[in-house]
Amino acid sequence: MARIVGYCLFVFLLVTPTIVFGRGIAHSANFIVFAPDDQIAEQVLEKAEYYRANLAQEWFGEEFPEGEGRTLISISYLNKPRRALFWPIDSPTRKLHKIEITNYGTEELETLLAHEIQHLLHEMRFKGCFPKFFDEGLATRQDRVEVHKRFAIEMRRLAHSSNRDLITSLLDIEEMDRYDVATYAITNSFTSFLLEKGGKQRLFQFAVAGSQHDWSSAAIDVYSCELSELEGDWRRWLAAKHPADARVATDGDDPQIITLEESTSLNVKGGNARTPNATNVNSAHPVAYYIVK
Repeated sequence: MARIVGYCLFVFLLVTPTIVFGRGIAHSANFIVFAPDDQIAEQVLEKAEYYRANLAQEWFGEEFPEGEGRTLISISYLNKPRRALFWPIDSPTRKLHKIEITNYGTEELETLLAHEIQHLLHEMRFKGCFPKFFDEGLATRQDRVEVHKRFAIEMRRLAHSSNRDLITSLLDIEEMDRYDVATYAITNSFTSFLLEKGGKQRLFQFAVAGSQHDWSSAAIDVYSCELSELEGDWRRWLAAKHPADARVATDGDDPQIITLEESTSLNVKGGNARTPNATNVNSAHPVAYYIVK
């Protein structure tokens, strides 16, 4: 066992030379966790296992085999900006996926883990063939309530705008500006609409078929309508959720504008809480959290 842990530590050093380690480590067949101390490492490992199992059951109806998609999780506190990212295996020299969470307190880790493990599960199921638009749209369902309030503000603005063919222009997006809150809000909203319209399996079928072939044919095959009709249905759904005379609920006269790095977790008790709304992972670039400003 000591030899295995030593080997994994060597791999970690090899692929992430810039990380400054804490002294804590915990590991299982599915995860290796480095954290500032053993207690945090064990807590993170426990939650990671919980979300790996429960989110897989929730979205795919079954858990993944033990040891599949083994992932290194790094929890660190460095003199650098806060961030959380999922970095899938992108070369033959890398043997582990990676989740990196930097400069977050223990109370914030749970939702961050849920978001990043959602990305991990997409990679494990679709092997790099799940488009960024849907990858982010589903992962944002794990974000805290304040972030969804900001999304609601963006969607209320959009619901009554004249901007057309918006979804068509975004479905093939390969990179998302981490400061572009509106785009993240759209991915969250459109995936929520599709889940209500046809459920999980049809959403997965549409996402994969559209990215591999073309979105117009995928819309006809999966939802029996043209892509423009599908977007029109989403806009009507959106307008019904955000009437023109409604006001987004906030804690004060003005919406709370926040950075996602400072507000990406719910106060989850027992790992069961969710927000009200449930990349391209084959890219060589890690999937990073965006910033709301």
